[in-house]
Amino acid sequence: MKLFRIVYMTLALLCGANVNAGEWDYGVGASYVSGISDVVDLYEDNFEAESSSSVESFSIPIGVGFVSRYEADSGLIFNFGIGPAFVISGDISHTEVPFSATIGYMFVRNSDTSPYIRVGPVAHYASGDYVESTEAGVLTAIGVEFGRRQGLNFGFEISVDSSSVEFEDLSQSGNRDIDTYDRQLTLFFLF
Repeated sequence: MKLFRIVYMTLALLCGANVNAGEWDYGVGASYVSGISDVVDLYEDNFEAESSSSVESFSIPIGVGFVSRYEADSGLIFNFGIGPAFVISGDISHTEVPFSATIGYMFVRNSDTSPYIRVGPVAHYASGDYVESTEAGVLTAIGVEFGRRQGLNFGFEISVDSSSVEFEDLSQSGNRDIDTYDRQLTLFFLF
């Protein structure tokens, strides 16, 4: 039920924003995420421990995410994000989608190029063959946005996500926490 509320509130903010009341931007981005390869390795080890056969997989830890952002005249920015989402399918399955709400500051608001910083809570929806639980964390990001006066902004962002997912680890006969979205590098477009 808690997850439903988070999803509902995030979607309401993304879809129900009044673009005439302020400066709302909507965006999409592709992110490289450092911890997803650890998830793939754990799933391969667990699959081999369960079935006594090996599985080889190839994964590119790049996911897609969406954001709704309000930028105030003061330079404060409010972000509501979904993703980047990752899905592993086949002999093993894993789905993970983070939901975040951050507040930040755009340092050179009236310029075509501006650095920014943002921070806020993040919670992950995770399900799969070996997922036990998730723990919310804090998302901290710095980035640079370009083309702010052209109507189609783009930028780069580096972020750290302190949330974690607890997995059943059959090779160690216990559970293991993985910071699945530990570090992220994102290329995004806002419109």
